[in-house]
Amino acid sequence: MVVPALDTESLPPFYRAQCEKYLSLLLLALKSAPMPPIPIEPLPNDVLSFAKELLNCPSTDALITRMQQSSEKARARAFLMAAVSLAFDVEKGNVAIKVSAGSFPTPFYVLATLVIERMQLTLNQRGNRWG
Repeated sequence: MVVPALDTESLPPFYRAQCEKYLSLLLLALKSAPMPPIPIEPLPNDVLSFAKELLNCPSTDALITRMQQSSEKARARAFLMAAVSLAFDVEKGNVAIKVSAGSFPTPFYVLATLVIERMQLTLNQRGNRWG
């Protein structure tokens, strides 16, 4: 999986840390159980539902188990692309992350919350399609 390079130093540390941790877990899950070809790319609604589930995911182990399920791999990858897209918008100054640093109830709370907001905006503006 190729992930575009971005200046993660411009991101708040907690968002950057959650993005990097999510990417490392996704790569670990895909290494242990390679992803089959995806017949249909997940749509914004699929990413939104994955993000809502991730919001409540209690641990990194639970997330790895979920990512290894063949039905979840495409949604997990699409979620990462949404998170990277959001990070690029932050880097360009198009979006500001307004979450205070602190302790969060689950390991990917900030990442999931921000992707949920982004996907709800996408669905409101474009419906359940990209671009």
